[in-house]
Amino acid sequence: MLTWNEIDTRLSSFLDDTSDVKATWPTRQRIDAWNLAQSVLSNHTARESSAELAVDRNRRSAVLPGDFMEASMLYDPAAGMFYHQANFHHGGVRWDDDENYTYWTWGSVMYLERSVSFSEKLTLYYFAHWPSVEYSETGGAITVTKSDVLIPSWAELPLLHLTAGTLLQPHAVTSAMNREYNITIDSGKPIDNSRAQQSKEHFWWYAQLLALHPAQSRIGGIAKR
Repeated sequence: MLTWNEIDTRLSSFLDDTSDVKATWPTRQRIDAWNLAQSVLSNHTARESSAELAVDRNRRSAVLPGDFMEASMLYDPAAGMFYHQANFHHGGVRWDDDENYTYWTWGSVMYLERSVSFSEKLTLYYFAHWPSVEYSETGGAITVTKSDVLIPSWAELPLLHLTAGTLLQPHAVTSAMNREYNITIDSGKPIDNSRAQQSKEHFWWYAQLLALHPAQSRIGGIAKR
């Protein structure tokens, strides 16, 4: 399993930022950029996860996990039944007292089309966001509190490029602003902004490397590769 320390070391190499005195990109910026890159990856390939849902007291709904993206399957262990996803449409009829093994989601809640015992647990198989690297900050010192990186191994290189490109963006903006009022030759004609060019290079590599792996297909609730 990858850890943040391994990712951080590789980022230092990518960014040529290995100074023992003071890093150009401090830990907090690096972690925030990496977490953003992971959230982008979720749209291409999400994490396959599962959780037990506690049914609310109304017996017909349950709060979804915080990392929920999309449902795959809902299983009722007590009945030995899989639910199917409701397919509502304009002009359709829905009865509040239906007792069907059907579910639908809205916002952070899963609604059930049958009454379930309050003490009963349902098993949800779902597609999730990749968990973030977490840290705390005290007096300017960063302490990593959750360092596991759970992305698939093939995604590491693309995400390193995406993270590096993201980190370089503020420097590219600063460089552009500093040259805003320079004469045409000094400001660069054509555009002469090495930070911006390097950022675009990393974004290009991210797109090229990601394209080598087909996006996760979630048709029918089951991940297809």
